Amino acid sequence: MNQEAQKLFLDARRRYNSAREAWRTVGSQISDLAKALTRTEHPRLGAGGWNRISVTGHPRFSTQRAAMASEHTFDPSKWPTGEQISVDWIEVNQAYLDFEDAYRNLADDDREYLAAKTPEP
Repeated sequence: MNQEAQKLFLDARRRYNSAREAWRTVGSQISDLAKALTRTEHPRLGAGGWNRISVTGHPRFSTQRAAMASEHTFDPSKWPTGEQISVDWIEVNQAYLDFEDAYRNLADDDREYLAAKTPEP
């Protein structure tokens, strides 16, 4: 067994799993906003659910909107910047490529051994 190749593989897998979790957090925020913006449940409001979104710390704009309950509230202090989205996206992709390379460098018996000993999270 090549212990150095195994170590590189396990480190690469940990890095990828960590980057993937960070991306899932950012991705879920993006997905939540996209769903809120495109929801079309109310016929009078027309396309998009943007009329039912509020932002923490900002008052509503009209009496009509104030009468409607907000379906989605977004807190700008917790929202990722475009730069953070880019950094996380690049990291998860690079980590995956490194993970693939580390896997390719394992001998077949090392792959089988690691598959049996270290299940995916």
